Amino acid sequence: MIKAISFDFWGTLAVHNPEYSIARTAYLADLFGLTSEEADARYKSVKRAYDYQATNFGTATTPIVAVKRLIEGMRLTRPTNAVEIMRDLAALARRHLPILGKDINAALNVAANHFTLCITSNTNFIGGDTLRRVLVGIPITHYGFSDEVGLSKPDSDFFRTTMCGAQRVLPALRAHEMVHIGDHEICDIKGAKKVGMEAIFVTDPDHTASTVRNLVKTHSGANKA
Repeated sequence: MIKAISFDFWGTLAVHNPEYSIARTAYLADLFGLTSEEADARYKSVKRAYDYQATNFGTATTPIVAVKRLIEGMRLTRPTNAVEIMRDLAALARRHLPILGKDINAALNVAANHFTLCITSNTNFIGGDTLRRVLVGIPITHYGFSDEVGLSKPDSDFFRTTMCGAQRVLPALRAHEMVHIGDHEICDIKGAKKVGMEAIFVTDPDHTASTVRNLVKTHSGANKA
């Protein structure tokens, strides 16, 4: 019987806001004296590198480290304030927050009546402090963002940290009584199964919402305490 659910964030609960991508590219192009195409390509190159490190080595990063790596990739000769850039990018992200799936809020609020809900998600340029703003009003018991935990999926210890968070509400919770839902075969599915959790692959937030509704129908007898 499933008693707790862990969720990935990106591609599972929410998607990138295109307005943020436009604003971020314009900011970086102006700051570094590049064309929009060059600024976007260099940003994505650094992001891909961190995604690769997370997937293959369980290595986490923080927004400030990601920005410093971005500056290195720009090959600038003049001094650049990484903290200021990080704050500017965070402000842009908060102004153009990720877009929560249209049925996610309702599905998770219903699910919270039957399950303990947690987040287990990788981050890099946009930190967990910003992503929490997207989930305001949803009763999440434990937030696990890689920049705050210091680990990235599929690292087993990251999933164990989420288990510990859920056990604050469900002390007797066992791994097989928790399911992780995500859109990445390695980070989400293999990572969760490695520690004994159940795992469900989804393709987008709409798929997540329908998956959660099905879990409520089939496991609604699970005890939360």
